[in-house]
Amino acid sequence: MTIPTKTTLGQEELRSRAQRLGQRHRTVLLLIDGRRELAEVLHLAHQAGAATSHFEDLVKLGLVDLPEPPAPPPAPEIVLPVLTSVEVAAPALLEAIEPPDVPARSLQPSRSLRASSRA
Repeated sequence: MTIPTKTTLGQEELRSRAQRLGQRHRTVLLLIDGRRELAEVLHLAHQAGAATSHFEDLVKLGLVDLPEPPAPPPAPEIVLPVLTSVEVAAPALLEAIEPPDVPARSLQPSRSLRASSRA
C-alpha cells in the first residue's frame, strides 16, 4: 500500500503559491492528505480533470514524497537434511532383503470367483 504525502515544500506551496502551479497541479496536491492510497489519489485526480503526469510533476518538483513500496518478505530458507551413513546405506540394505515367500495357493482365484464368472 503506497500512500503519498506532501513534503514540507509541498505544504509551503499550498500556503504561499511560490511555484505558481496550475490549477490541475494544485488539485492533485490538495488531494494528497497522507491517508489516501496512491490509486485513490490518481482516481480522484482523473475525475477532477488532472492527469497522472500532474502527480509525477509534483514528485519531480519535490512537493510530494512517494515512499518506496515495502519489500516482499524474503523467501523461506530451504534446509536440506544431512544424511547419516545409516540413512545412505538403507536403500542398499533394503535391496538385499528378499521378499517373503508367498504361498502359491493364495495367488489362485477362489472357487467362488470362478463360479460367479460362469454365470
